[in-house]
Amino acid sequence: MSARPSLPGFRLPTGPRRAIAVLAAGLVCVLWAVPDTASAAIARSALAARPQTGPTSARSAATAVRLPPGRYNVSQTHSPAVLRMLAGRPGTNRAAVRQPAGAVQGVDVASFQHPGGQPIDWGQVAAGGYRFAFIKATEGTYYVNPYYATDLAAARAAGLFVAGYHFAIPNISSGTLQADFALNAENYPANGQTLPFILDAEYDPYTQYDHTNQCYGLTQAQMVSWISAFTAEIRRRTGQPTIIYTPAKWWDTCTGGSSAFGSDPLWVASPTTTPTLPSGWPKWTFWQYTSTGTVAGIPGNTDLSYFNPAMLTAAQLGVQSNAKGASVGTTVRSLAGRSVAYSATGLPHGLTISSSGVISGRLRATTGRYRAAVTLRAASASVTLPVTWYVHGAVRLEWPGRQSTPAGGPANLQIRSSDGLRGCTLNFTATGLPPGLSLSPCGQITGWATRPGQYMVHLHATDSSDRTVGAVSFSWTVTVPAPGSSGLIRLGPGKLCLTSRTGVTVSVQTCSHSGGQIWDYVQNGTIRLNGRCLTAQNGAPVGFGVCNRSPAQSWTYVSGGSLVNGGNGLCLADKSSGGQPGEPVVLTTCASSASQTWTLPAGPIFAGLPGQCLAAVRPGSGSLLRLVLTRCARVSGQSWTLTPDGTLQALGQCLTAQTPLRRGGPVILSPCAPPGSQRARQLWQVLTENGSPFLVSPVPGLCLGSLLHGTVRSMVGLRHCTIGYPRVGWSIS
Repeated sequence: MSARPSLPGFRLPTGPRRAIAVLAAGLVCVLWAVPDTASAAIARSALAARPQTGPTSARSAATAVRLPPGRYNVSQTHSPAVLRMLAGRPGTNRAAVRQPAGAVQGVDVASFQHPGGQPIDWGQVAAGGYRFAFIKATEGTYYVNPYYATDLAAARAAGLFVAGYHFAIPNISSGTLQADFALNAENYPANGQTLPFILDAEYDPYTQYDHTNQCYGLTQAQMVSWISAFTAEIRRRTGQPTIIYTPAKWWDTCTGGSSAFGSDPLWVASPTTTPTLPSGWPKWTFWQYTSTGTVAGIPGNTDLSYFNPAMLTAAQLGVQSNAKGASVGTTVRSLAGRSVAYSATGLPHGLTISSSGVISGRLRATTGRYRAAVTLRAASASVTLPVTWYVHGAVRLEWPGRQSTPAGGPANLQIRSSDGLRGCTLNFTATGLPPGLSLSPCGQITGWATRPGQYMVHLHATDSSDRTVGAVSFSWTVTVPAPGSSGLIRLGPGKLCLTSRTGVTVSVQTCSHSGGQIWDYVQNGTIRLNGRCLTAQNGAPVGFGVCNRSPAQSWTYVSGGSLVNGGNGLCLADKSSGGQPGEPVVLTTCASSASQTWTLPAGPIFAGLPGQCLAAVRPGSGSLLRLVLTRCARVSGQSWTLTPDGTLQALGQCLTAQTPLRRGGPVILSPCAPPGSQRARQLWQVLTENGSPFLVSPVPGLCLGSLLHGTVRSMVGLRHCTIGYPRVGWSIS
């Protein structure tokens, strides 16, 4: 990917207001903060057309969705401007909208349709004749809809076509990063019911907050570049185009009526009798015509859309796998307003496709991999779906042996299997994994163990028949946490330090390197003094307790210097905003203020590969310091400090992404630059998704990761931020 210029609307962080933590059901994400001037009254009036019943009403304080200031719209499907525009057609008043002959309807939902945690009855939705469901998955790089996964699964189980969508916030991070963030949360499955992923590009709901305009402060050329980066990353990871949702007026204003995306399916928002199309599209595929529909099974108002009967869309079948000699029955599903003709090439021997789209037959008794293609035709429209089909033999899973991981440490275990074929040919599931670890469909276990204990893992392999074709069980021990950094925890860059003279109360005192100021920040996120853990107690004071693995003793350090408690999502702060010695520390709402800005002692950065750490080395005399992965050791080249202003420093120099900022670009240590264009390459954003931590270079939206594999060392550079890939995972402690 070629480097893109820095965007004027892309606000690079400065000072302690730079970042805020967001916790959403185990998700910790970071956003660069700008002043919050949108009052609660403005937020309520802007969304008067909809009830404000977001996911926090259904969740305890410990797991509530915590958001950056001003991001009041995350529970909604779309911006207040679009919702008001579409509310002009109340209910399902079809007399006001010219329903296309043969069109089928679908719904569009977000978390506000779960008041008090109430589920959507997707069976009723399907019984009402609705054929597809679009579900808001993510927004920006700070929000994941906590109901997304359950809604997607339940809607699919009810027989609906499904797709997730991402609400773009183009002025906080790159299109590449937001596409990766969305797909990491969406876990896009090609399973015969999932339509291409959707980009929601529309009016900025937060102009009162970010002081820009309806186009997020970007020029038309910058907006086109941002959307291009997003759609390119979606295609790279899924192999499919992106469905683009947009109102015509916004598109023509903010992209200049760009025609660069005319080959991508259009989901247009339009309240007119027939849809008003944005420039660049001769036809619409989906048309949202109201935001105030009523649908049995969905609480409150519901967005409704039509599918264009003149178009044709189908869900990817993805990879198919069956045993040799097995009987097969797989249906290709499509949305179309007229009859569809099906044909196929390259199917495994013994299989044929019927006029109704059913692929059936008995596979021959030979193993192999087949590259097939299924073509659908309806009138002048056609769609071709590529299909990889594996015909496998008998399956055997190798026992991986007893596993052991320190709490807070990474895991990287590939389950080896044999079925007569090479590559990822089966689908793996597991029960009993230690908390923090997850299993990929291809049998790779990754993540960061969170809780010490003994676990028994039971792993199963299935193929497209959904029958278990192989199984294995093994034990996994999560041991006491590995040591991390040790030393002073400073209040910002100043002369006050976190202190406990008595071992009971905690305050800020003048830094003196005394025994009451030497803290251990352990790899599992606990902060310890003399073997006891810093603990959030009832009523949110801060004290000590016997280390017991509870969330109240877990602290996450995020960009901008916040220490966020895992039990309640509050931030550690000194009681006096002036930073006076002797003031106690408290827990309060995260606000990125100077009283909540901490600098941890220097320590290692653990890689997602067990036993590996980020290290600075000098290849030769006079050479620039370069970054490698190497065995963790207590040496100066592995001692790192994440500063509140966003730099990562070791040996007195800053971690720097070299230009051009693109995938594979190297990262070095170089002298820390003053604020300006050079400093932008030395800023790093901490972002953790579903327990997978990343270090993001913000302008290109790429992550720090290892590039070259070696027996001892692996060079470090920029990579795509892909969840479950241990070579881009890092833990700062």
